[in-house]
Amino acid sequence: MQPTNTPEEDKPLSGWMHTDEARYYFLEDGTMAIGSFYIDGVFRYFSSDGNYVPLINPWNEVPEDYTPRLVSIEGEKMDSSCVEALKKLMADARKAGLTCELNSGYRSISTQTYLWNRRYNDYISKGYSEEEAYRLTARRVAYPGTSEHHTGLAIDIVELVEDGTLYEWFRQHAWEYGFVVRYRGDKEPLTGIKDEPWHLRYVGKEVAQILQENDWCLEEFMNQFTG
Repeated sequence: MQPTNTPEEDKPLSGWMHTDEARYYFLEDGTMAIGSFYIDGVFRYFSSDGNYVPLINPWNEVPEDYTPRLVSIEGEKMDSSCVEALKKLMADARKAGLTCELNSGYRSISTQTYLWNRRYNDYISKGYSEEEAYRLTARRVAYPGTSEHHTGLAIDIVELVEDGTLYEWFRQHAWEYGFVVRYRGDKEPLTGIKDEPWHLRYVGKEVAQILQENDWCLEEFMNQFTG
């Protein structure tokens, strides 16, 4: 007698699948999610290879179902999906004669809360109202739960010789490694964050190239799908 599959065995693979390289989502029919979807009430975008590219900003918190796979690199922790690309970016930047080091990668909610409260209380101590202190803090520090650092996909890289050449190199070349300069001064109305030329975000080469070619921030790219 030939074995027969149970209903559960016949059911297509669905839901999230995490590997060291990417996060994928399989729809109920078993096909891999590609493009834009609302999953569990959250807008999600998946590149053509199925990799999930989260949008995190003051209006979009890190989804509850998102858990980074953390790997150590130069004293910081980053999501495993971007570590190899970051290693290559740093190596090539140094080969180009630029002096730089990783400064801040993954942050927990508690660490972000500490950073937020420190900046907020500093404004309060200087005589700002609670409303004004909140507004000024939000321009410099992401509110806990809305920081890209929670994903392990964002990294602050500082130049040891402060002449701006490193950040110009980032603007020209970061996309080649799948990273983008996430916060630019001219994009603040869209990102909610002031100019931070040291803050890189991994989005994968496909999306990074689109942003570079169109001079978009991540919000402008995602708006193509949400209207």
